[in-house]
Amino acid sequence: MKTYLAVLILILTVTASLKAQPPMSQDSRMADRYFTNGEYDKAAIHYKKLYNDKDGIDYFYVRYFETLVQLEDYDELTSMINKAYKQSKGDVKYLVDLGYINSLKGDEKAAGEYYNEAIAKLPQQQYVISSIARKFMSYNQIKYAELAYIKGQEILNDRTMFNLELAYVYSLLSDYQKMINSYLEELYIRPERLRAVQSNLQRYLEEDQYDIFEATLLRRVQKEPQVLVYQELLIWLYMNINDFESAFIQARSLDIKFGGNGRRILELARTAALQEEYDIAIKAYQFLMDRGPELDVFVTASIELINVKRDKIVNSPYYTQKDLVSLESSYNQFIRQYQQEYTTGFAIVELAKLEAFYIHDIDTAITMLNSLLETPRLNKEIEGKAKINLGDYYLLKGEHWESTLLYGQVEKAYRGSPMAEEAKLKNAKLSYYKGDFEWAKTQLDILKSSTSELISNDAIDLSVFIADNLNLDTTDHPMILFARADLFIYQNKFEEAAYELDGLLRMYPNHSLTDDVYFKRADMAIKQQQYEEAVEWLTKITDDFSEDLLADNALYLLGDLYLNYLKDEEKAKATYEKLILEHQGSTFIVDARKKYRKLRGDELN
Repeated sequence: MKTYLAVLILILTVTASLKAQPPMSQDSRMADRYFTNGEYDKAAIHYKKLYNDKDGIDYFYVRYFETLVQLEDYDELTSMINKAYKQSKGDVKYLVDLGYINSLKGDEKAAGEYYNEAIAKLPQQQYVISSIARKFMSYNQIKYAELAYIKGQEILNDRTMFNLELAYVYSLLSDYQKMINSYLEELYIRPERLRAVQSNLQRYLEEDQYDIFEATLLRRVQKEPQVLVYQELLIWLYMNINDFESAFIQARSLDIKFGGNGRRILELARTAALQEEYDIAIKAYQFLMDRGPELDVFVTASIELINVKRDKIVNSPYYTQKDLVSLESSYNQFIRQYQQEYTTGFAIVELAKLEAFYIHDIDTAITMLNSLLETPRLNKEIEGKAKINLGDYYLLKGEHWESTLLYGQVEKAYRGSPMAEEAKLKNAKLSYYKGDFEWAKTQLDILKSSTSELISNDAIDLSVFIADNLNLDTTDHPMILFARADLFIYQNKFEEAAYELDGLLRMYPNHSLTDDVYFKRADMAIKQQQYEEAVEWLTKITDDFSEDLLADNALYLLGDLYLNYLKDEEKAKATYEKLILEHQGSTFIVDARKKYRKLRGDELN
């Protein structure tokens, strides 16, 4: 690359001597103005004068250098750099600059000679070595940056120096094996940098290189089993590739061998639960329970174990009322057993959710949360969550005004927090349900910049949906019918929802909402465990709206229905394959490919 203006100015300014910036003169201001305007010949006149002033040499070196690069005045550049090199009594950064100028001239041989000379003359100073390596990188001379760091290790007689810097260099060179080795060497010496290394690996390691990483890390673990940080990294790797079974086996072994407070296993269980790996999450929580009440996280694990069992049941194809009553009993037993304010409050909130959404005893859920909110000095986090959920339950009953009041209270009391943004989103959805689309969209547009990715994505999706379907019509009646049906589905009033959706299709045939209606009908069928009917609605989308936005959503959901609910692996595989081939830009493509490869029998990481 010929020009790295911003980076170059930064690098050369930092690596220059720390002489103070001289006062801005008329020449300096004029030079800067000419340079900004691209009048480099005029800028050069002023910068040369300023550069030749011995008091400003370090400050104006960068400016004059870049001006001459733009003018391609290589003779003057060479003269200027040689003069600076002589005055500095051998500062090797000027040798790198000379190499760069020769590279711009097309003389790569001369450039290489200067670069190698700079490396050979590196001083025994860590800061200078780092600055020279960074200068090489600013000139896109990545291999020379690597050589500078390696030479620096030799000069400083420290093979552990510059591990993180070298790892980054190797990532730029796509030399993943060396990158991995550098990170592992760094952790061996400085295990406290585990989080930083994990972050960098996630950023720079390509998906198809995880097998190399795993093999290298396993060799280290076997060779040096006493190095705890390697085993921690192995757990992280397995979690990162969604191999929670291996992660749990490794974490359990580590916990048994070295002891611990349970936090490691708790984190694994929570992550597995979020990824809907319920069986592994249950195993992890049960392992913590088996360690006994003296464990710091015992009570937390107890309630979270009930929660994950609930999630597994309600997300299974055919759960029964008996399953729900058993969960209800577990929550009540926990609440009776533990009287600590935060733990009990948290359990009551979760039990109320079970009552309202799955047992469908909304009045009991409302009574429980109203009683909880009367607790003196109630934890603020629990109070906010209870009010949001209480608003949801009033919405289930159709008492919109109560919902609005509760959401508004949370939004005001927790202003600026994720909880306030969640409440604002709930209020915006309520406006949408009521047909106040313009107001709903205004609130949703505010939430697009939410710090919560989930809230932001939900806000964007609903805002775009409203805009797309209102702009196409002179009437908002189809949207009113659709939003009303949406609310009925939320309230589990499926007959009423079907009536509204069927009316929309009958009154407005071939409307832009038709595929959305089909998708809602599929959603209703799944909620009622009518999976064959859901397949019919989704197939309508994939057949009649194959080019529309919901086509890939329908295919992905259809594949999951075949795989998890109807147990037809061949149809699931064919559906995922269709998604992969016809919707390569889909957000579902990665998951669909993994499931397809697994069904095909490929060996996965």
